[in-house]
Amino acid sequence: MIKFILILITILNCKPKAKDTSLQDGGVLALYKSNTYSVSLNLGNVSVPNSMVYFSAVTTSNSLTKNTTTESNIPIFTTSTTTDENGNLNFVISVGTYQALVTTIENRSLAFKIKIEPSTDPLNKDGKATITDEEGNIKVVVLRVAGAGDSNITRPSSFVCGYNPKGDTAPPEIKSVELVESNVSLSSGSGVVSVKVKTEEGFEGDLPEKKASGIKQISARLFSPNRINGSGFTTHSSLKLNSSTGFYEGKFSLTNFVENGTWKLGSVIARDNAGNEREFILEKSKSETNYSFNACGQKIASGTLIPSIEITGSSPDTDAPIVNLASVILKSDINAGIIVQNPIASNIDISSSLITPKEVEITITATVTDAGGTGIASGVNYIDTRLQSFSWWQTGSNFLGNFIYVRLDRVSGTELSGTYSGKATIRSFAEGFSTADGQWKLGGICVKDKAGNSNWTNREIVNKSFTILNASTSFTADFYPPELKSASINKTSVAFDETFKFTLDVADTTATTTSTDQTLTTSQISPSASTQPSTTQSVIIPSGVKKVTAEFYSPLKLLENSLGTSKSSTLVYNEATKKYEGTLNFPSSNNEEGGTWKLAKIELVDRAGNQRLYKLSEGYNNYTYTKISKTDGDLTNSFVVSTIVPVFITRN
Repeated sequence: MIKFILILITILNCKPKAKDTSLQDGGVLALYKSNTYSVSLNLGNVSVPNSMVYFSAVTTSNSLTKNTTTESNIPIFTTSTTTDENGNLNFVISVGTYQALVTTIENRSLAFKIKIEPSTDPLNKDGKATITDEEGNIKVVVLRVAGAGDSNITRPSSFVCGYNPKGDTAPPEIKSVELVESNVSLSSGSGVVSVKVKTEEGFEGDLPEKKASGIKQISARLFSPNRINGSGFTTHSSLKLNSSTGFYEGKFSLTNFVENGTWKLGSVIARDNAGNEREFILEKSKSETNYSFNACGQKIASGTLIPSIEITGSSPDTDAPIVNLASVILKSDINAGIIVQNPIASNIDISSSLITPKEVEITITATVTDAGGTGIASGVNYIDTRLQSFSWWQTGSNFLGNFIYVRLDRVSGTELSGTYSGKATIRSFAEGFSTADGQWKLGGICVKDKAGNSNWTNREIVNKSFTILNASTSFTADFYPPELKSASINKTSVAFDETFKFTLDVADTTATTTSTDQTLTTSQISPSASTQPSTTQSVIIPSGVKKVTAEFYSPLKLLENSLGTSKSSTLVYNEATKKYEGTLNFPSSNNEEGGTWKLAKIELVDRAGNQRLYKLSEGYNNYTYTKISKTDGDLTNSFVVSTIVPVFITRN
């Protein structure tokens, strides 16, 4: 030790006078190892401009764990920064070993491991960075590691995929979650669970272009023990800000038909005014103690603890409700003032309707009871059924047929024993011309109680049907959804608060394959799928377009569906142009993402209930959709690529 001090004094005394001050500082630093370091890196060998780089909390793991399911190895990213246009990045970090994840604007994930430690030279205030375990064809070059003294560690940005210099692109962060009660007894019949969530807007830096838009909504779901394992019961609560405490607060009401045991707040969803949303969820494959969230195609640990509560005093509902099959009645009512059948006793002649198009209203009624099994009955939550035309239920038909969904609502009695009813309208463009092709069937009944127990009674057991006359034959009925023929937009770019208009040319089709479909390869279509016979395509009578909706995706949402935001619109038919038009804008108050937004989803529905969804699919430049076909009574889905290129708008 004495020898080291003498050497140090000798070195200092040998230096020129002009540098005494800095050398004295250097002498002090030689005896002091910094705990934080300013690090400069370059990410070479791949193009990673304007990318996000995240550093996990200190880990002792020897390998990267991006996709691991071992809870102890899940990285919790606590520091982040961005690369510049040349792949350079600078940040301040403490001594330790870190996992780093790079998310690029092309939605690629790259990774490396970095170890920060002081220099082994006691006279050198700079540190040392060692790069190991590079993944994704990335080459990390250390440019500089300088002691940062008492400097603050770089504040972490919210986890997003890629960097957008304009607009609020970061979803809100959940800082803490608390269930106020530690246990609740339901022995009196019910109980209340209170929740408090501390949250803040996502951080993306201090530039005016990145200002936060403000938190819009926080909601949460409480999971029962069985729900934690994948089934069971969940209940929802919308939380409100308590300005005096700064917490978003809400309550869950539980009744004594639910499970006893350990419940957890399994999900918290946070959304801001720019539309960014993130769900913090209990994902058992990742962690049973901390929330995870989806980002960049993987599950990311949030570091926020999942609270739990003990529920006692309940007598759980164990059985689903039962439909009294003898009570199931079908009633028909044609708008002619006198044509009412209750129940339906003979064929329904739709031509007697006084309105155009001709139509008949079918009412479905059933009595349902919920006994609760060995526990307390929770009561009916909902009842669903559907009507199916001849070609739908007939296995020998290669036609699709018509399908009408019906929700039944309670009209008398109680949730434990009540009568439920729902209505559906069959019009003249639907299948049903003669006794040969006019038989419709009640295609099963699904009933679910409030405890989550469900029961399905299939078509054969329900055994209810009726026959429609003088509607359309199998060769003329409308089984086909509308077709998107073209899409256009009136501007290429807009500023805040500037409206833009987009136009869709839509036609109700008379064939399963449209004029804008691309020729499909064998790999793109199921070998068993078929088109309708060409002899039928010239006589089909379209029912007409009923509804057109469209949704634009932000740049981040185009990269990763669970990120970013979207803007939707219901389009209006313009009689003069014979096209559907919609308008949207970007309010300045919302500070939504800058960059290129694409019209990513278009949904078309006709008056017969046929629906087609055009959307952007990974790897395809044009809109795609799923086509339903039928061969020998078996339904098949095939992937179709259209010739239509998506329209887009740039938010400046």
